[in-house]
Amino acid sequence: MPINTNKQFKNKWNTARFQLHSGQARCPVRATLHSTGLDLFASENVLVSPRSRAVVGTDVSMQPPSGCYGRIASRSGLALTSGINIGAGVIDADYRGEIYIIMFNHSSIAYEVSVFIAIYGIYHNIGVNRSTNRTAHF
Repeated sequence: MPINTNKQFKNKWNTARFQLHSGQARCPVRATLHSTGLDLFASENVLVSPRSRAVVGTDVSMQPPSGCYGRIASRSGLALTSGINIGAGVIDADYRGEIYIIMFNHSSIAYEVSVFIAIYGIYHNIGVNRSTNRTAHF
């Protein structure tokens, strides 16, 4: 059952809508004025074993702005210090289910994801060039 069905993030270029599905869910936020993307937060504690992967829930769904899709990307500091990377990070423009994060642990030490850990998410604008039927990036 949705907790909040109309939370919006706005900047001067576009608007994304987020739906929070539990009390553990946090709306993605821009950490600083010049942050490229929004911080996305885990809604559960998960242990990522060494040299393995795990799925982490967020209890958040999104509606990207028109002409955009969502993309989850690794945080460079987390990748460098803990060997954690993100896999399969594309959120299609028409996907409205919960956002799950696939985390890969490339280190020899287990990594504990805590509730509200910030995981990086960004948007990319895409458009279709109809004359050649190719995707054009703006």
